[in-house]
Amino acid sequence: MWQLNIMNEIGRRQFIKRMILLGGGLLLPGLPGCAPGGRARSLNFYTYSNYMDPGVVPDFEKEYRLTVNTDYYAKQEILFAKIKIGVTGYDLIVATDNMMRRFLKHRLLLPLEPGRIHGLANLMPRFKSPPYDPGLDYCVPYLWGTTVIAYNRKYVNEPVNSWKILWDPKYKGKISMLDEKRDLIGCALKMLGYSGNDPDRARVEEAKKLLLQQRPLLKKYTSDTYQDELATNETWLCQAWSGDVIQAMRSNPDLDFAVPGEGSFIWVDNLCIPSGAGNPDAARDFISFLLRPGVGYRNAVQTGYPTPLEPTFRLLKEKDPGIADDRRIYPDEKTMEKLEFYSDLGEEERFWNQVMEDVKLGKS
Repeated sequence: MWQLNIMNEIGRRQFIKRMILLGGGLLLPGLPGCAPGGRARSLNFYTYSNYMDPGVVPDFEKEYRLTVNTDYYAKQEILFAKIKIGVTGYDLIVATDNMMRRFLKHRLLLPLEPGRIHGLANLMPRFKSPPYDPGLDYCVPYLWGTTVIAYNRKYVNEPVNSWKILWDPKYKGKISMLDEKRDLIGCALKMLGYSGNDPDRARVEEAKKLLLQQRPLLKKYTSDTYQDELATNETWLCQAWSGDVIQAMRSNPDLDFAVPGEGSFIWVDNLCIPSGAGNPDAARDFISFLLRPGVGYRNAVQTGYPTPLEPTFRLLKEKDPGIADDRRIYPDEKTMEKLEFYSDLGEEERFWNQVMEDVKLGKS
């Protein structure tokens, strides 16, 4: 098993408790605006924590002679809620492919003006025309990954090849599931033999019953603490995001992960500019900076998530073949065929929200 000589990091979705009190104008306190004379000398960035090599931002600041102020969220729903209600002050955000559709539907993003973004040619073919933004008019893929089952080989001795293992009573109290409706409900649908995006309410109700049966077995629903709990052996099995497990594996060699046989999700996190951005030009510069092969290499190695950049992948093949050839990180074509992108729920979004709430509360 390959190892990385990098300091131990918690996963990208670790929640840093920075709840911000909003003023009457919905301007984020603490995020600087323009320097004297009206020229913005800062970039306000909203993203997951530990989702970038720690030296990348300082290098960008030095080259472009501006300050990057970074704020963190734990869930995409938090990101969307803030931008939708009119919170201003962020120049660049990271949004997953499913959330991109919602941002675009509500016209909450500024056009990227692709002609002003350098490095788009570095994207792998499959990321040059994503279904949620075919022209890359509003976003640029940053990193991608898969929803997987993480497990501790010290305590789980059987094959981990099905979502069903997360329903096994012998692991009661040692299982956690993601606190994200698309992954939680989606995996139950996959386990039942349906698409993880199935819009049929009767089938979603079937998935709900399955999740209610599982609920008494769980330690918790969490998208932000499971990395630490895996690393310290508090959790033995969990639904997880691939790169988070890679990061946890650095401090616990007993950990591993797998895409279940029923299939799962593939997702892409994207860089985009919210409509309230005060410095969109700096955001475009930072996007171009992140598209550089060497910068992409540093971020891919640090986070454990796959890169969408072709020259960066070639660098990995050259310098870190153990990463580039790891089929858990970069699935083979047979596995990729079992992975779905999240589709737009449309009018069913509210129904899924209610199902998620009911499951967490134990309501049938």
